[in-house]
Amino acid sequence: MISKAIAYLIVASILSAGAFTSTANAAEKVEFNNTSPSTLVSLTPKANVNAGLLEPQGLSVVSFVNNTRWTLHCYVNGEYKGVVYPNHYLPVYAPSGYVVLSARVDFVNAPSLFWNSGWLYYYPGGTYTWRLTA
Repeated sequence: MISKAIAYLIVASILSAGAFTSTANAAEKVEFNNTSPSTLVSLTPKANVNAGLLEPQGLSVVSFVNNTRWTLHCYVNGEYKGVVYPNHYLPVYAPSGYVVLSARVDFVNAPSLFWNSGWLYYYPGGTYTWRLTA
């Protein structure tokens, strides 16, 4: 009984010793450490140089200036921002980058009037004015 236990212990130690010696190879580590820095792979991805130009971060301020005789509903990229009364202005925050401004006035007995700026490019932190006339 004791001889069986000793035999199992000897077999286990031989297997574990073989496992440790097969994975510990100093030659591989020395070769890796001797490689030039230009062949090492960087773990951090490099950012695209033009990525900041495509999607700038931040906000800009746009003032809707209403030079009409109607009350206008103002939108930035299709998102409602508020109402601007005749001969008044409405400052709103807009995302920087490419933006579409629009405004509309609804009538009871006539079709609505629309203003559309088309694509505009706004820089972060900039202040811009859009004058609306009829």
